[in-house]
Amino acid sequence: MNLTEGVTAAFSGPAAAQAVPGFVHRQSQVEMAVRVAETLEWGGVAMLEAGTGVGKSIAYLLPAVLSGRKCVVSTATIALQDQLLHKDIPAVGRMVGAHVDAALLKGRSNYLCLRKWSLSGGEAQGWLQTWVRDTRDGDMGNAPREIPAGLRPKLSCDGLDCLGTQCGCFSQCFYYKARNAARKASIMVLNHHLLLCGLASGDLIPEAGLLVVDEAHQLADAAGECLGVVLSVPMLDPVIDAIIQSGLEPGRKEGLLGAVRSAAAVITLLTGKTADDAEYPLSQMLPELDALMGFCDVLKEGLSGRDDTIGGGQAAAAIGEAARRIAELEGSDWCVFTEEAGRQRVLKGVPLEPGPELSTLVWDAFSSAVLTSATLSVAGDFSYFSRRLGVPSEFFGEVFPSPFNYPDQAMLAIPEALPSRDDHQSLAATAWRVASELARILGGRTMVLFTSYRNLELTLEASRNDPVPGVRVLAQGQMPRSAILESFRKDPGAVILGTRSFWEGIDLAGDLLQGLVIDRIPFPSPGHPLMRARIASIDARGENSFMSLMLPIAAIRLRQGAGRLIRSSGDRGVLVLLDEKLLRAGYGKTLMASLPPFCRASLEEAYTFAGEHAGSGGVSGAEANA
Repeated sequence: MNLTEGVTAAFSGPAAAQAVPGFVHRQSQVEMAVRVAETLEWGGVAMLEAGTGVGKSIAYLLPAVLSGRKCVVSTATIALQDQLLHKDIPAVGRMVGAHVDAALLKGRSNYLCLRKWSLSGGEAQGWLQTWVRDTRDGDMGNAPREIPAGLRPKLSCDGLDCLGTQCGCFSQCFYYKARNAARKASIMVLNHHLLLCGLASGDLIPEAGLLVVDEAHQLADAAGECLGVVLSVPMLDPVIDAIIQSGLEPGRKEGLLGAVRSAAAVITLLTGKTADDAEYPLSQMLPELDALMGFCDVLKEGLSGRDDTIGGGQAAAAIGEAARRIAELEGSDWCVFTEEAGRQRVLKGVPLEPGPELSTLVWDAFSSAVLTSATLSVAGDFSYFSRRLGVPSEFFGEVFPSPFNYPDQAMLAIPEALPSRDDHQSLAATAWRVASELARILGGRTMVLFTSYRNLELTLEASRNDPVPGVRVLAQGQMPRSAILESFRKDPGAVILGTRSFWEGIDLAGDLLQGLVIDRIPFPSPGHPLMRARIASIDARGENSFMSLMLPIAAIRLRQGAGRLIRSSGDRGVLVLLDEKLLRAGYGKTLMASLPPFCRASLEEAYTFAGEHAGSGGVSGAEANA
């Protein structure tokens, strides 16, 4: 029996129903698993889009386990990592009647650094001292209490000042122990950033028969972060800590801290030079970058050669190298810009198109690779992501549609006579009018997705002027995302107002969410420096940047947002899109073809449908997490 036959047999036998609670035979899942098996047998790269409810995790894990080859699974979210480790991989093991050795590797910053702990003198609260003494894995997320935000970076591993094999604590290092254990496992689970950084370093990712990139639509953004270069003032923190905690004499410490202050002043000048939407004057900032490199050289020389300061010297050297790399980007096909990162501004250098580097770094490193996501194509066309990710031209692409009966389960309404996209006040009034009516009918159970905080804030104001009795409004910005979702799950008698982070990764199956409103087509902002540079680059090649960049991004984001509504075969709901361009503009057909096949209806018909199904809905088996 070959691998393909083995996969098919595993889904048809009784073991599947016994291994997966609520198992439902889904032809699309079987067909996807067969494509993964064929990719393993023949080699190459496959882009497999799996609609909601297909069960893509089982579809790629089963052939990977049956093949007996080592598999690396890269994801974008902690939620999916938890699902893989604690649910899907054990289920596949039960399906094949074998234990599957799997391990999760987190980023360095998740692990306690014993060298930093020893340099700090172990001066911390008693509970933390006890945890450090007793912990076996050093995973700071497993500490009995949350480690204070100000203390955590001073104790966690950091690539800037990690000494590797030169560290006196190397043999006990929690990060390297976790790395070695993950490398030995038959299935190694990690995130996109670690995948790319690990492949670049050459010592993290083991040889494997299969690479699976799940949530592959987020790989390009991760590539921008990992392959790019960053400068910020907090990068100097390991240098400061090394100086302060060292045994250097006071005068020497003060001299080195003076060099740190000078470096910080230069970085502040570099990161504060432009607004988010302005072109960065890199050629004018070359003298400042040279000065920063000089200060870093001073710090590197002053901190090298001592066990208690060598980490700080290494961090200073890394900052100087980042400054050198940015200086060399003048006139390149990279974009240099500044933006907010928490309370700090950062200077970034990012490749306009990561595809060429990913081609060599990732796809050439594995004999077989599978990219999968619910949103990899635009109306069935994989061109956007295949180019963006540098996938080989001979890749295999296929769409596996959702098993859900969308025409029966949901209605899509696009009201007529809508306000202009630029009339924010009227658009907000319309959004609340529709959302509040759905909330009245459904007893809450409604979410509004916005393309800007401005529209959200205006709609929040409208909700205060015209509240729905008994229905709460949970608005992003007023409380954390996690708190909003927890509150909504406990009592869905509410309306969620959310922006970008609510468009994907939200799973409110059953009757929790039955009304969804989207304010506009989610085109990316052309004003962001990176997007502006990408547009200019495409136009300079004589191509149409709207059709090859702006429209694909909008189509993918729109489908991600719409995908929040129907999460299981028992769900019923209404989607209202408040943008007439979906009907009037020529590109509207592409956008509509990218959405699930909802039943088209008038707004009144949608309200009636909502009333008929208010409070009804259920989760079938594992569909909610598929």
